[in-house]
Amino acid sequence: AYRVGDDLILDGQVTGSVPLECARCLARYGHPLRESFRLVLEPAGEREPADPEGAAALSRYGMCLAEALDTGWYRGSEIDLSGFVHEMICLALPVKPLCREDCLGLCVVCGTNLNHVTCDCKRVWDDPRFAVLKTLNRES
Repeated sequence: AYRVGDDLILDGQVTGSVPLECARCLARYGHPLRESFRLVLEPAGEREPADPEGAAALSRYGMCLAEALDTGWYRGSEIDLSGFVHEMICLALPVKPLCREDCLGLCVVCGTNLNHVTCDCKRVWDDPRFAVLKTLNRES
């Protein structure tokens, strides 16, 4: 952290591991997290954010962020970065967590984790809701 005039510049990195559950095989794994950030905060002075969330953040954390999450305002002598770090972690989490890219998942028939054991189940599943469509093809 350093100052340029009255502005505060915060350069850093959030690192760690977040416990997640694989979307394919349901195994728990530690997802590595490494997110760099650069945050430029200017003094709020007497200005108040237009949105109620921003005003609440400015009074609670001593800072509020702009839309881009890399600029914002600060007020007071202390800034609580916990809300900012929480937001960074949430944005860094994968939409579909996978223990590994080539995860085979679970067998749809017996539930075996196909990453560890192969099974002899028939993988083709005929949806009974579409069985009537097969008869239409045969009658024509």
